[in-house]
Amino acid sequence: MANEARGLERMRWELDRLWSEPGGMRSASGDRWLLGGGAVGIALAALIWHLGGPFVGFQPVNAALESAPDAFWGLLSSAGDGLVLGVLVLFVARRYPRILWIFFLGVIVAGILTHVPKELLDLPRPAALFEPGSFHLIGPALHSKGPPSGHSLAVFLVAGIAVYFVRSGFLRLVLLAGAALVALSRVAVGAHWPLDVVLGSGLGLVGAWLSIRIAEWLPWGRNPWVYLATLAFFVGAAGVLLLSFDPGYPLGRELSVFVAASTLIVVFRHHLVDPAPAAADLPRGRNVPPA
Repeated sequence: MANEARGLERMRWELDRLWSEPGGMRSASGDRWLLGGGAVGIALAALIWHLGGPFVGFQPVNAALESAPDAFWGLLSSAGDGLVLGVLVLFVARRYPRILWIFFLGVIVAGILTHVPKELLDLPRPAALFEPGSFHLIGPALHSKGPPSGHSLAVFLVAGIAVYFVRSGFLRLVLLAGAALVALSRVAVGAHWPLDVVLGSGLGLVGAWLSIRIAEWLPWGRNPWVYLATLAFFVGAAGVLLLSFDPGYPLGRELSVFVAASTLIVVFRHHLVDPAPAAADLPRGRNVPPA
């Protein structure tokens, strides 16, 4: 019991020391990027709806993207799945516990922002309106619950969290460009209308901002028990990803296994093999950890 108490106290000390990174919670430029980008995405979706309706633009965009290999779009579309994106936080959970908590809150925020509009709008997807063979379809034919695109929302939420804490404008643009390519894959595989993708992207950036703000208001993730429970949540997700998840797209299963195996190896190393963070990695000027 004494050893467990000392271990818990050391974890609490480490979480307190690591919680203030990276770079502090507030980022004025990050706020502008996320809220500004989110507003642009939502406004553009509204403009598309107003000018052409929810289904405009799909066939020309889908046909233009058909020249790239199916495996390319299938891999990108699989990378945009929320389960694949979520477990990526295990790479940095030990060093940045606050990011782990933000990701967990992001799961909740993304679920609300995705499924509430889907239920309210309840619009068909391309496969429900177009005959088979009249458009390029990769993977499963999905028929209902169109906007917003959940994959687009998820990838922009994750990219938005990274954008918030990255200080380089160039890296921010690279992150958003990569997220946009993943979102575009949802039109390429025939799963969503352009409107769905644009709306999901805008909502994802807003969702990233909300997740960060909620983590600031409710910093429960710095509690050792909450940290361990949150870590277990994502480890369980990685287990599902490894053992049974298949998005149904080319290279999707291979990507799932690779991401899951990689993150689980990192968790094993960081929390079991070498659980104490390197002294050089810890902020300076605080008391030494409990023995």
